[in-house]
Amino acid sequence: ELEVAVLVLRSSGGDVRRELEVFMRVGRHHHLTRLLATTVNPEGMLCLLTEYAQLGSLDHVIGDCAEQETRVERAVLLAVASQVCEGMRALRLHGLVHRDLASRNVLVFGFDPRDAAKVLVKISDYGLTLKGGYGTGYVQPGLSTDGGAGRGPVRWSSPEVLMAQRFGEKSDVWAFGVLLWEIWSECRIPFCLQPDDGKVAELVCEERRVLER
Repeated sequence: ELEVAVLVLRSSGGDVRRELEVFMRVGRHHHLTRLLATTVNPEGMLCLLTEYAQLGSLDHVIGDCAEQETRVERAVLLAVASQVCEGMRALRLHGLVHRDLASRNVLVFGFDPRDAAKVLVKISDYGLTLKGGYGTGYVQPGLSTDGGAGRGPVRWSSPEVLMAQRFGEKSDVWAFGVLLWEIWSECRIPFCLQPDDGKVAELVCEERRVLER
């Protein structure tokens, strides 16, 4: 038997088409969540069947270790970071900009806090992913960045995203940097001492960008 995750596409909007297109475009990669099949439910809505990560998302896995006071070895954290990097590299080679890279959007298929060889993580959630020109190309989709504190992409967004809605390879690199901070800080919320997303955006754009240690 194969366990799968079922994503029900409840609308025919751009995000729905985009997610399906990305799945089809990237195909099979060891560090990207894979589309297994599509089907239609009794209500006539399209459903995507994807790989199922029994351990859940990276923020929960590392956060649970912190709550249980379980030490995660440095080699394990490095393995997680390396695998996310490989997945993002694959997206870039397909000319894609993820736009929402964060620990919450990394699924964990294998994890042992003391054994890096047992780590397997994959990037997921392609609902905001767009095609972008290879190299310096940027896209301007008009994404709103005023999500609730800790939930929206503001805390993972680069200055050019916050000020001009310009997304590209470099904004994904910025988000990867924030994700590295998450990994090494037990997956706390970035800028956790500032509850207001608007204030966080000001801090980033005014170049006072230091995340808490």
